[in-house]
Amino acid sequence: MSVQYDQYLMEHKANVVRAFIFLKEHLPHLIEGDYDYEWQISIAHDQSKDSQEEYDAYDKYFLNYPLF
Repeated sequence: MSVQYDQYLMEHKANVVRAFIFLKEHLPHLIEGDYDYEWQISIAHDQSKDSQEEYDAYDKYFLNYPLF
């Protein structure tokens, strides 16, 4: 596990939530109905990144090609 990838992942997840809130406030017609879109979009969107296989692949990528 790299601290760099963990930091990126936390920032990315926060940005996804911010984007969802923006859409919810400015384009509410895109998010209508009884379905829990907030959970699906802001949480489930990145759930697979916590799997060991995907985490390791992204972690290796970030170690070789740092973004920050």
